Amino acid sequence: MAYQSKIITSPQNEEIKHLNRLVQNGRERRKEGVMVLEGLHLTQSCLEAGGQLRRLYLNERALDHPELKALLTRLPDAAVVVTVPDSILARVTALNTAAEVLAVCARPQPAMAAADASRVLLEDIQDPGNLGTILRCAAASGVREVFLSKGCVDIFSPKVLRAWGRILP
Repeated sequence: MAYQSKIITSPQNEEIKHLNRLVQNGRERRKEGVMVLEGLHLTQSCLEAGGQLRRLYLNERALDHPELKALLTRLPDAAVVVTVPDSILARVTALNTAAEVLAVCARPQPAMAAADASRVLLEDIQDPGNLGTILRCAAASGVREVFLSKGCVDIFSPKVLRAWGRILP
């Protein structure tokens, strides 16, 4: 096991409070240059896309999950794995049922597509689920770049990422 491992059992722990701020507040995520991924699928996508995973919060019930065990073998040495009770993850997440994994990752840097690539400009999209759906449809249609106005919801909010189902186009 190359990654660092720790256990947190108190919802009053400062690290859990910090994680809650990252989940709830786009300004905090932008300031730190991170995104929060809820669930095993998005976390796997992050690693497959070469994302920089910083911290992984595991629901203690999920430790025997085979896909989670495989994911743990692929973590970078600098990653920190924090095991927490289900009740703590349930307080932090925006989901009705706590995910088995919450991951804090560096935001990917956008790459410019070819000059003839299809593009979409979105203005003032406020609903995270709608933005995620638009991104999913755009990707399925071959759109290579999406530009958002300043009035749009944070593209890296956990709700947008869940609705989109991926972290990079």
